[in-house]
Amino acid sequence: MSATSANLGELDSFDVKRLMALNGPAVKLQQIAGAFHRYHASNRTFTRPRLQDQQNVAEDKKSAYTELSWRVHLLPYVDQLPLYESFHLDEPWDSPHNMTLLDKMPDIYRVDLAEDTKTRFQVVTGPQCLFGNAQAPQFRDITDGQGNTILALVVGVDRAVPWTQPDSFHLDPVDPVASLGKLPEGCVLCVTADAEALPLSTSIPAEDLVALATPSGNEVVDGQKLRRAFQENYRALLTKRMQDEGKPMERDITKVTPQTAAAGRSNRLKRIAEALLEYHQIYKQFPIAKGQSESLDAQGNPLLSWRVHLLPMLGHRPLYESFKLNEPWDSPHNRSLIEKMPDVFCDPYDQLDETKTRYVRLTGPETAFPEPTGSTMRSFRDGIADTLVTVSAGADKAVIWTKPDDIPYDAESPVGCLGDLSDTDSISYVRADGGVSVLSSSVPSDMFHAIVTPSGGERLPKEFAEYQLR
Repeated sequence: MSATSANLGELDSFDVKRLMALNGPAVKLQQIAGAFHRYHASNRTFTRPRLQDQQNVAEDKKSAYTELSWRVHLLPYVDQLPLYESFHLDEPWDSPHNMTLLDKMPDIYRVDLAEDTKTRFQVVTGPQCLFGNAQAPQFRDITDGQGNTILALVVGVDRAVPWTQPDSFHLDPVDPVASLGKLPEGCVLCVTADAEALPLSTSIPAEDLVALATPSGNEVVDGQKLRRAFQENYRALLTKRMQDEGKPMERDITKVTPQTAAAGRSNRLKRIAEALLEYHQIYKQFPIAKGQSESLDAQGNPLLSWRVHLLPMLGHRPLYESFKLNEPWDSPHNRSLIEKMPDVFCDPYDQLDETKTRYVRLTGPETAFPEPTGSTMRSFRDGIADTLVTVSAGADKAVIWTKPDDIPYDAESPVGCLGDLSDTDSISYVRADGGVSVLSSSVPSDMFHAIVTPSGGERLPKEFAEYQLR
């Protein structure tokens, strides 16, 4: 990574109000990335292959391809199924019928609410990019790391396209920032394939931005470091400007808002949920599988956390392979990797904490994880949709992410054992069926106990719905 990659550039090129407005597009980018993930979970690709990228396709084979944008095909995954079903999927985006739907662009595709039929949310296409090739893209195509690969970005106002039209945006390798067009936000706003928003300076070196746009070019630029550098550097620059002008710093825009935190937490837990299901599909149990005996000590206890063993399913195989799996989490070698915690384990409220995570299991005889190793879905007799397998605890209960440490469940204080939840007054958790739910922290103890115990025989009462926030 070039030394200048972490810099913001000249302070005068940034407008405070414009940067404050980044929260909205950043949240939408994360939601779009989450939709891509859900589409991939259902279809094993990020989107349908485009007809325009094929050669000599027989007429009877054309139905396998699309002449509509990825945004159209993501509609069912952004709560827009009726709109999706209104399209003639076997017709191009500009057919007479499909053109009648152009003015129905959902808000999720609007960077500015004034946008009517055109969107600035696009993907980068081209031979070495994730999109715009003969084959539909898959996670396995991303060998540089999901956190180091751009999934979608915001182009300039002069590069906006009809939202139903397939993208054909290319980055100029010589001057990629200029090819983005006019960026009123004063920065390059992207989302990486791990569903994390990534703001970049417009002074980022060309080779670094091109590297981020190529999923398997072997020129890895650390997106996580860039993200944290932007946050830290902007905070310092903004503080200096406020001090120079003698103004109080009323709001730190690098601090998450409830809106961005909720979206970020939901996306991260959804990714963990998908990874847990993939792990279970491979090993027939949740991590840590008994078959991974090299990662257990003589008493059968894990040497490293289940979070470490989930890394390959989260797009972090190189980091996983850096661990010595037959050594404990605090061995000299493995301790050196603690600071490399992926953002997926970092709760939005703790965005600058690089070693601890709130995302834990509840352990104990009555829970889904009574043993040090992982359980199987078939052992959850109350049903996988009503069983908690991972939860976001309070900051005071955060643990070192590589340490095989979670929260012992206390049946006398089911909600209390999660720690201080006052920052959100809610409980976000992953269900065994791969779903993510959010409860009010005022949920009665007996109801929360029912979802913690996978085989307790309890039935959730109708009143449970009153405490469900999502």
